[in-house]
Amino acid sequence: TTPRPARKPQRRSAPSRSRCSFEPTSPSPKTSLPLATKFLRRSGASISSCSTPASPGSALSGTGGGVSYPASKAGGEGLIRGLAKELGPKGVNVNAIAPRLIDTCAMMRVNYPTQADLDTVLAKIPVRRFGTVEDVANLALFLADKSNSYIQGQTILLDGGRTIA
Repeated sequence: TTPRPARKPQRRSAPSRSRCSFEPTSPSPKTSLPLATKFLRRSGASISSCSTPASPGSALSGTGGGVSYPASKAGGEGLIRGLAKELGPKGVNVNAIAPRLIDTCAMMRVNYPTQADLDTVLAKIPVRRFGTVEDVANLALFLADKSNSYIQGQTILLDGGRTIA
């Protein structure tokens, strides 16, 4: 087997306007959130962590193929809560977004290759639609708004009610 070439670290600029949002393509929260906190140690800052689509809900639902996967996602929740406890007294708001069944086209077609597959899973979502990237962005903006600063250390499941169905 030929070894894969090492990935170059992505260059990131300092967050502006006391807001920092991590997208599904960001490095893991384990590495990216502690680095971001050095930029956000001022009152009014906000961290919203978002993991890969379909995976954060695994910590809440226990799904995802074997016990290790949901257990690792639960570890991410512990990280968010620990950061919230540590940074909350400094005025930094820390929460996580747990998106499930977000229609990013490519990934949805991998998991649900036929229209029948899509229709089957869609029937299990109480709102009868898949989530959008805009749904995730709207929640991140809501959490970053100073008027919502009392929401702290939470993982907000964004799944159209699929987990309760």
